[in-house]
Amino acid sequence: MSRTVFILLLLLCLQLPSFAAARRAYTHNSEYLRDHISDLISNWNGARLEATSADYATLNLRNGTRPIKFDQKELRKRNGRYLYMNMRVKEKESRYGFLILPDNAGFIRFPVVADGNFHIYNIDLADENGRIRRPESIVFSDSGKSQTIHLLGFSLVGNPSGRSDVRILDVGTVNHELYSGVPNQLYLLLHNTGGKVSNNLELESLKLPFRVEESNRFRRKLPAIVPQARKTVLIDITPRTPGSGKLSAEVADKEGLSKFQRTLKAVTPPPLPGGSASGMPVPSPLPTICNVAAFYTPRYTTADSWKNVSEYTPGRRPVLGYYDVSKPETIDWQIKLLTENGINTLFIDWYEKQGKPAHPEWFEAYRQARHRKLIRWAIAWDNSNAVNSADEFRRIAALWIAGYFRREGYLHVNGKPVVLIKQPLRLDRNLSGQLGACLAETRKQAQAAGLPGICFIAGLTPFPNQKNVDHVREIKFLLANGFDFVTDVVHTSAEKPGDVPGVLDFEEVADLNTRMWAQRRRTAASNYIPFVTTGCNDYPLRRDSAEIIENRTPEEFGKLCKSAARFIAVNKAPFFLIGHLNDFDRGASIEPNSEDGFRYYEALRDEVMTPGTRPPQNYGPTALR
Repeated sequence: MSRTVFILLLLLCLQLPSFAAARRAYTHNSEYLRDHISDLISNWNGARLEATSADYATLNLRNGTRPIKFDQKELRKRNGRYLYMNMRVKEKESRYGFLILPDNAGFIRFPVVADGNFHIYNIDLADENGRIRRPESIVFSDSGKSQTIHLLGFSLVGNPSGRSDVRILDVGTVNHELYSGVPNQLYLLLHNTGGKVSNNLELESLKLPFRVEESNRFRRKLPAIVPQARKTVLIDITPRTPGSGKLSAEVADKEGLSKFQRTLKAVTPPPLPGGSASGMPVPSPLPTICNVAAFYTPRYTTADSWKNVSEYTPGRRPVLGYYDVSKPETIDWQIKLLTENGINTLFIDWYEKQGKPAHPEWFEAYRQARHRKLIRWAIAWDNSNAVNSADEFRRIAALWIAGYFRREGYLHVNGKPVVLIKQPLRLDRNLSGQLGACLAETRKQAQAAGLPGICFIAGLTPFPNQKNVDHVREIKFLLANGFDFVTDVVHTSAEKPGDVPGVLDFEEVADLNTRMWAQRRRTAASNYIPFVTTGCNDYPLRRDSAEIIENRTPEEFGKLCKSAARFIAVNKAPFFLIGHLNDFDRGASIEPNSEDGFRYYEALRDEVMTPGTRPPQNYGPTALR
C-alpha cells in the first residue's frame, strides 16, 4: 500500500464518526421539531404530529377546521412577536388559516398557499397598539377535509424569520379602460412574507392577450422587498390591437417562483359625443322606474386619505383616479356616472370632529359643480361620537337647519328635509331615553325657521349572528318615537356555525337581505326603506382580522337591485338605499374602479332603467385623452 493511499484511508476513518454524528443530528432535527411543536400544544383535537421524514414533521389532520389548542404557559415563556411557520399544504381547497384569540376577542387570519410547495409564514401577533396577542388555538385550514401538512419550522420568534418568500397578490391595469393605442400601466402587487430581503427578484414571465407597442420594455429586474413589506411594481404597456384573454405573470428569486393569472381585455377607444375630446361631455341622466339612493363618504381629499387603498388594494383604484372630492370637476364626473347609471340621491356621511363638521370640502365642491342640479343629497349622521345631552342635540339640529336644509339639491320627502341617523338606539341611550322628545323639539325648531318639519330616517344595525333579524321591538320603538322611516345601514351577517371566521358568502348575505325586507315590512309597512348591501372586505383597515364577503359578482348585485325595485313598487317606499357607493377602505363600494370597471354600475342600471331606454356609454377621463 502506497503512503498516499494509507493517508487517504486514515483520513476517511477519522471522518466516519463525524459523518455518523451529522446523520444522527439530521434525523434528530426532525424529531426535535416534532417535540418542539408538541411542547407548544396542549390539545391536538384528533390531529397527529409525526417525524416521518428527516426533512420535516408531518401533521395529519382529520378535519382542517378543527382548532389545535396552544399551551398558554409555553406561549408566555417564549413570548415572541411572530409565529413563524415553514409549511407545505397540498389541499387546494385550503385558502385561510386562523389563530383564534381567547375570550371571544376575534382572530388573526393568514392566507394559505396551497400549491404543494413550502412557504414562509411570519404571523404578527401584535395588535395596532403593539401589544402581543397570545392565541388560544390555531386552525391550519378552512377546508373541512382530512389533509396532511408538512412543517419545516414552527416557533415563536422576535423578528420575521426564514428565507425570503415573495408572492404575487394581484395583477391588473392602473386604468381599467384598456384601449388599443392608449398608454396604460400594469401593476403587480407583491408581498414578501419571509424573514430576509428579496434582493434578486426578477420578472420571470409576462404574457398578455394582445400585442403591445415595441417601445414597451418589460423590466426583468424588480426592486428589493424587505421582510413583511408589500410593493406595487408598475409596468408601462400600450396595446397595439384589441384583444381579450388571460394575462399571466411570474416573478422569481433564487428562493422560489410565484405565479398569477387573470383576464384582461383591450378594446378600441369609444367614439366620443360630438367627436370632441375637449372636456367632460354633458351628462345624460337615465330614465328610471324608481329612485335609487346610496351612502357616500366624502373623506377622500388627499393622497394620505387614499394611502391604505393604494398600498394594500391597488385594484380598487377608481376610474376617476385617486380623486379629491374638494374639486368641483371630481363631483361633476361622479354626477355624470351616477345619473347615467340610475342613482339620483346621495346620503353624505356627516359627523363632527373637534366640534366642527368634518369634510366640509365636499359641500363646497358640490356648490361649484356645473351639474349639481342633477343629483339630490342629504345628511347621514354618523353619531358614533357621543351626544350626551339634549342641549348638544339641539345645537347640532340648529346647525342642520341653518346651514344645510335650504342648500340647493337637498333631499326632501313629503316636502320635508331628510336626515338619516345611523345609530338612533345608541343616541337614545346617550340622551337617557329622551330621543323622542328631542326629535319633536327639533321639528319645532325647523318649523320656527319656516320649514314644514324634518323627515327622520332611523338606521338599524343587525345583531351579530342573530337568526331572527326582524327587530320588531326596535322598529316599533323608533316609529313610536318620531321616526318617519327605518332602514338598515350595514349588511346582515349570514355567518353560521362552522363557517370560516370573518368570511361570508355574498349570495347568502344577499338572500338574507331580501328575507329581512319582508320581515321588516311586516312591522314597518311602507315605512321601511330596503337596504342593498354592496359587500365588504376591509383588509386595508383591519388587515388580518378583516371581515370579507366573498364571491360578490355584478350578476348577484344586479339581482338584489331588481328585488329592491320590485319591493318599493309594491310598498311605496320613496327609494331604495345602496349600502355604500365609495367606501374603498372597507371594500363596500360599487364606484367604477380598476378591477371591476363599470360592471356594478351597469348591473344596477340594467335593472332600474325605464324599459326601452338606450343607456349612455360608460367611460372615464382616460377616454378623453
